[in-house]
Amino acid sequence: MFNIEKKGIKISDNMNWKKTNKMLRFARVLQHYKRGSKRLPYGPLRLWIEPTSYCNLKCPMCTSKDIAEDKIGYMDWDLYKKIIDEAKDFVHDINLFIGGEPLFHKRLPEMISYAKANGIGTRLSTNATVLTKDKRNALLDAGLDFIIFSFDGYEKEVYEGIRVNANFGKTLGNIKAFLEEKKKRGTKKPYVVFQVIEFTDLTGEGKEKERERFLKGFKGLPVDKFSMIPPHTFGGKVEREEGKGFRRLGSKYVPCTFLWYSMSVRWDGMVVPCCVDLAGNMAVGDVRKESLLDIWNSPVLMDIRFKIAAGRYKEIPLCS
Repeated sequence: MFNIEKKGIKISDNMNWKKTNKMLRFARVLQHYKRGSKRLPYGPLRLWIEPTSYCNLKCPMCTSKDIAEDKIGYMDWDLYKKIIDEAKDFVHDINLFIGGEPLFHKRLPEMISYAKANGIGTRLSTNATVLTKDKRNALLDAGLDFIIFSFDGYEKEVYEGIRVNANFGKTLGNIKAFLEEKKKRGTKKPYVVFQVIEFTDLTGEGKEKERERFLKGFKGLPVDKFSMIPPHTFGGKVEREEGKGFRRLGSKYVPCTFLWYSMSVRWDGMVVPCCVDLAGNMAVGDVRKESLLDIWNSPVLMDIRFKIAAGRYKEIPLCS
């Protein structure tokens, strides 16, 4: 932190330094990504940390529903602290979600607070089905920086056909209650994204009208961004269906950036190269036994970076 003393006035430039430092770090990531560097002289800027692999929904497009019961669990607090204590020197922010619904972890607000106390930004994605009054207040009190409400469908029939076991009206009410509380508090954080995976046969004008009608219900509420995205295949685990909104595959190969800036840690401490590996089928390390930085530049992860950069992604089961 820079302090300038002049005529009894202390001027702090801490925020500007943080922004500049962030830009420099991302510039370095871009430099090594373009080079295709295997060994990286910096740690991951973002961590995906899985509070739990349990999810109460059975969405057809998500592979978390297929995870065996003995592979479902909750991250231990001591393990979480170890991760944050190591990460605080190089991580910019964490995504507190991978495959499960994070609101089921009883200490989620503490996880947010602990990361924040160590200078790490916090991001959350939730289906909001269990976003009770106590939980929404706890998230806001903890100082959460960023939240995604994942709500797939503009009508009850469509939504409940995708978000199996969820209730359209109740979940929408949970989200709006959170937004009302945020508005009441007059706080800018968390940044709110309302995300819809558009599983629909509608195209063009029909889709636009359906979308506009639904979004009118959020007038006056503090949603920072409405994000409408196409479904994806979770690394080939979900079949592409014609007419269901899947994005067409491109003709040009562009190396994935993930391995040059981010790393994913599952609830049990196993590290996987990508956040779509919900079942942990391609473990590359274990933070219970190794440090984050040792795993980051481990032979197995460097080999994956090399193959991604060289266009040999078909040799990687998760990417092929």
